Amino acid sequence: MTRVLIFYPTNERRQALGRIFVRSGFQVLGVADKATALRRLYQNRPEVIVLSDSALQSPDSFLRTKPLPRLPVIVIGHGGEFSQAMALEAGADMYINESAGAGELIARVNALLRRYRTRSQQGTMLDPNQRQVLIEGRTFRLTPTEFRLFSCLVFNEDKIVCSPQLVTCVWDNKVSMDTLQFYVRRLRNKLDLITEGGYRILNYRGEGYCYCRVGKTQLESEAGPTANR
Repeated sequence: MTRVLIFYPTNERRQALGRIFVRSGFQVLGVADKATALRRLYQNRPEVIVLSDSALQSPDSFLRTKPLPRLPVIVIGHGGEFSQAMALEAGADMYINESAGAGELIARVNALLRRYRTRSQQGTMLDPNQRQVLIEGRTFRLTPTEFRLFSCLVFNEDKIVCSPQLVTCVWDNKVSMDTLQFYVRRLRNKLDLITEGGYRILNYRGEGYCYCRVGKTQLESEAGPTANR
């Protein structure tokens, strides 16, 4: 069942949207504030985000959170061209007017999901129910801790996730950096992320880790990250 995170400050509108998605077979995660939205984002792993354009109004807006997982994002609002441009500039994939009917909304969400899933078929896919990952056609099963760590890295593909943030996300600040390094090494070996090219978990000294696809030339660059720590 596809999980959708609905971030809407207005309770009535959030519930109305939730009913539309539930009738269409979605699992709904409804939130009213940024802190709860971010917590649900990393705990429940939604596959698509729907939010009100009011969530974009402040400098500390939801879409400006760094790093934010690479997920399809749809903004719903009733503004004009300026509001649409602001939403797309902030990182949204699609802007839908409030006046759109339920059928149009679900059709657009499904279309966006299909595009994202098509792009990810040759990349990395996660199955939280079975704690399995699919990397370019190869399937691996992970422990709960390994899956939480790998999910956090995959959700931020091509972005450096700082080490303290990983410790917070995976262990709630209850382990040392040595434990983080130990689990990163386990993931690299278990998922065979140690060959030249392809997907790697790279360590940027003093910053954190990044899950990305790299080539041999990049790995051998003197200015590049450390790949095997």
